[in-house]
Amino acid sequence: MKLAIVTGKGPHSADLTLKHLDLAESFDVMEAGSPEGSVKPAAIRRVLARWGTAPHQVAYVGDAPSDMEAAREAGVIPLGAAWLPTTNDQALRAVLPTATFPTLQHFIHWIEANAGEARR
Repeated sequence: MKLAIVTGKGPHSADLTLKHLDLAESFDVMEAGSPEGSVKPAAIRRVLARWGTAPHQVAYVGDAPSDMEAAREAGVIPLGAAWLPTTNDQALRAVLPTATFPTLQHFIHWIEANAGEARR
């Protein structure tokens, strides 16, 4: 399974965070934020192009309603990460992601159950 990061953080900040968390080697691609504002839909499309993957085969996991909107605009599956204490669960669910996960373990179970379907 390929993994990418599309974040609103600037490139330097995103790189530092990934290195600090020892996750830098876990991701195939990183698309960072822009001083011009939100560019997530375009960044998601660049990841899709780099991978040569159809949007319906990719899920975008985010903790904000704007993440779900960016995923929809890019044509990928919007998944809500509601396990973070800073997440507004009601606002996230209000934008109707394909699924919302109250814990990381729920998300892992969903991936295990659905990753094969995306390959078909």
